[in-house]
Amino acid sequence: MKKPLKLNFKDMNPKKTLVLVVDLQNDFCHEKSVLTKKNTKNRKCAIAVYKFIEEAKKRGVAVAFTQQIYDESKLTPRQKQYYKKHGNICCKKGSFGAEYYKYQPTNDKMFVKYNFDIWQNKEFIKFLDDKKIDTLIITGVELLCCVSFAVLGADERGFNIVVPKDLVSGVDDSIKQQENMLNTIGTLYGPVVSSKKILRVWDKYY
Repeated sequence: MKKPLKLNFKDMNPKKTLVLVVDLQNDFCHEKSVLTKKNTKNRKCAIAVYKFIEEAKKRGVAVAFTQQIYDESKLTPRQKQYYKKHGNICCKKGSFGAEYYKYQPTNDKMFVKYNFDIWQNKEFIKFLDDKKIDTLIITGVELLCCVSFAVLGADERGFNIVVPKDLVSGVDDSIKQQENMLNTIGTLYGPVVSSKKILRVWDKYY
């Protein structure tokens, strides 16, 4: 069995690191979501992430946000069939559910995706390249879907990956699956550590 990957101080330079906030939107976090599953864990996660990114900014760390938008005109025929099968479409363009939960990211830091994978957005990739980012601190929801897509895409493109275990979440009834996913990420893709540990490492740079 593989051992958990360890945090590497050299990979955590604040000037080359970005905190990626994935999909903390009303349909994933708010009590009035179109989804039927309970999301109390996601709400707690969102508030914790917002506190963390304020601390990250104080240390000179860049932040970016992803926003999932359902816009049928942007989907392939196969993707349209997928949504028809699954129902309960969330984050519809222009809806309350698509808005960020208790936070308003600036437009220049918000990157839209029309399905699960942020790496389909070329502007996002250019944003990272322009800032010369090497390491991504990946936070947000849903861990089993969009967060995992963010992790896998980052790994494929050669970024260093760190996942704060207290800043990622999913719906309340998938806790065991979330634990399994974090174990997989932590042994294959990047260290899974507490957000406090990340802040302590950044403080050592100053």
